[in-house]
Amino acid sequence: MSAEAGCGEATRDSAPGAGARVASCPAPGDPSLLDKDLLDILACPACRADVRLEGDRIVCAGCGRRYPVRDGIPIMLVEEAETPAGSAEPKR
Repeated sequence: MSAEAGCGEATRDSAPGAGARVASCPAPGDPSLLDKDLLDILACPACRADVRLEGDRIVCAGCGRRYPVRDGIPIMLVEEAETPAGSAEPKR
């Protein structure tokens, strides 16, 4: 086994008596795994402003809507977004 194993692969230390250990990796679907290039091209569907990743949400820099990320997939639907505190959702 190599000392530079990938996520979930066992590694073995070179010291005598050292046991195998598993490399630590983010959980599948972790929002931090979103590709930076993808974030760069995403825009808020409500106002077309740039977005940024904050925790487990994609947040619009313009209107402040917060879009969920589920299983590593950004859910960029206005109906799924949380509106900023203090703002009312327009009536249709």
